[in-house]
Amino acid sequence: MDGLIYVVAGGLVEPVWVCALERFGAAGRPASRAAWAALAAVGMFGSLMLLSFGMNEGVAIGVGYAIWTAVGSVFTIALGRMLFAERLHRKKVLAVTMIIAGIAGLHLAGGIG
Repeated sequence: MDGLIYVVAGGLVEPVWVCALERFGAAGRPASRAAWAALAAVGMFGSLMLLSFGMNEGVAIGVGYAIWTAVGSVFTIALGRMLFAERLHRKKVLAVTMIIAGIAGLHLAGGIG
């Protein structure tokens, strides 16, 4: 189960670099763009390293990657709503619910840890 904690943590870090890339594109001054680029690089490295730690702790590569991307996707959508006022339509909420159900299904099928 310790490996799963790393994978989920990596998924939680993933939106950091995604949002930093979005801000990088919107930044006007070179110094601001450099700061956003640096944050994106650190977030990318950290997210991938946490995924790697989880797989080294015994989480299967396919399951680990599925959880990592699902957690990252769900939290990126949430941050997009909170930070960038992106709209959430019923279909998007349904799709996110299906992602969460898929992760729960992996757990119930014994595919995690």
